[in-house]
Amino acid sequence: LGDEKAKAWEAAIDNALTALIQAVLNGERGIQHGWDKRTSNEPTAREALVSFLMSFASRASSRERLHVFTTNYDRLIERAADLAGLRIIDRFVGAMEPEFRSSRLHVDFHYMPPGVRGEPRHLEGVIHLTKLHGSLDWRYESGRLWRCALPFGADGGHPAIPTSPRDSVMIYPNAAKDVETAAYPYADLFRDFSAALCRPNSVLVTYGYGFGDDHVNRVIADMLTIPSTHLVIIAWGDRPHHR
Repeated sequence: LGDEKAKAWEAAIDNALTALIQAVLNGERGIQHGWDKRTSNEPTAREALVSFLMSFASRASSRERLHVFTTNYDRLIERAADLAGLRIIDRFVGAMEPEFRSSRLHVDFHYMPPGVRGEPRHLEGVIHLTKLHGSLDWRYESGRLWRCALPFGADGGHPAIPTSPRDSVMIYPNAAKDVETAAYPYADLFRDFSAALCRPNSVLVTYGYGFGDDHVNRVIADMLTIPSTHLVIIAWGDRPHHR
C-alpha cells in the first residue's frame, strides 16, 4: 500500500508540474502571436518591450551593467533581449548544453577598438540576468544543472519537455521557497541578488512584482538600510497614488 501511495503522489506531482509547464508555454505562445499586432498609433508589444528594456540597458560603459532579476519561469526577458540584440550574462557556460557554474567570477564582454592601445573597453548591449526561481528550460540530472533547447512558446509535445518532470525540471512546485533558497542552485542566485542590491547608490526598479515573497523582500529590506539606495515601483492602477 505504501508503494501504491508513493506512486500516486509521484503521478500527481508529475501531472501538476506538466500542467504548469503547459500553462507557461501557452502564455509564451500567446505573447509570440501578439508581438506585432497594432492598434491605432500605439506601439506593438514587441516595440514596447524592446523600448522598455533598452531604456535601462543603454548606459555608458563606465557605469555598472544592468542586472535583471525575475521570479518568473517564462523566457520573456531572454526573448526580448534577442529582439533587442542584447547579450546576456548569466551563470550558464557552454553552447550545446549550457551548464550552471557556481564559480562565475566577474565575466563580461570586452573589445579592443581598432588602432587604440590600452585596456579593452566594455562591449555595449550587455546585461546580467538572474532567474531567482529557476526557469522553464532548466534541467537537473545526475548532480548537473543545465539549460535545454526548448524554444520560446514551444508546442506542448516538444521532446525537450520531460514526461516525468518531478525529478528534473527546476521550478518551485510548492510554497516552501523561503527554505529552499538555501539549497543549490538558489543559494548562488540569491547571493547574486544580494550582492547587486546591498551596495551604496544601487537602484532597484520593480515591475509587476507584488512583494509576496518573503525571501525576496528580506534582501530588499536589507538594501533599504543603506541610505543612498533607492526603490522604484512600477505598478498598474486606475489612478495615481501619492505618498
